[in-house]
Amino acid sequence: LVDLLNRLDAGTLAIAPTRIDVADLLTDLRVRHLTSDTQAGTDLVARTYADARPLTVDAVVLRGVLDELVSNALEASCPGERVTVRHVRDPHATSFTIHNPAVMDQATRIRVFERRPSAKGAGRGTGTHAARRLVEHHLGGHLRFGSNAEHGTVFV
Repeated sequence: LVDLLNRLDAGTLAIAPTRIDVADLLTDLRVRHLTSDTQAGTDLVARTYADARPLTVDAVVLRGVLDELVSNALEASCPGERVTVRHVRDPHATSFTIHNPAVMDQATRIRVFERRPSAKGAGRGTGTHAARRLVEHHLGGHLRFGSNAEHGTVFV
């Protein structure tokens, strides 16, 4: 994702729309993340609706953004908890939600989209920043979130 952001910043990220099946996209996302050792014991559910139309979108960028948000949601979750990715039916736009039951503390919520170094190691701390920039400046959408004790954390 950071490579895509660097290319966006340099003006070299070309839009490459392709036609993709949403169910296949979500199935691939689920399989990739559930086979990762870091997600052991956490459930990942991916949902779309039966008559979902294929999307024409830059699939590499969309997959990168969804991968980042799902990775973060799984990392924030405890074994036995469920992360849910949903394709939302909307006549005017395509939306995805990523939900996990964890609640972000206030300091994290304030800085969630900032580009900053992370205590988790090199190359960390840019993911949600990169995701937002790519969604807004390359895919033409919006990335927002909410986090509270009643509903957990949801990125849309």
